[in-house]
Amino acid sequence: MSSVKSILIEQFTACYDENGWFVALKNAVKNLTAEQPQINF
Repeated sequence: MSSVKSILIEQFTACYDENGWFVALKNAVKNLTAEQPQINF
């Protein structure tokens, strides 16, 4: 039986570098420059 910790690690890993029904974080930010993600309110 999987522990909660191992399930969370698996899910965080999947969200970081594997595209699923949404774009993975790694792929979403790979071409951003340091200036682009800044939000000016």
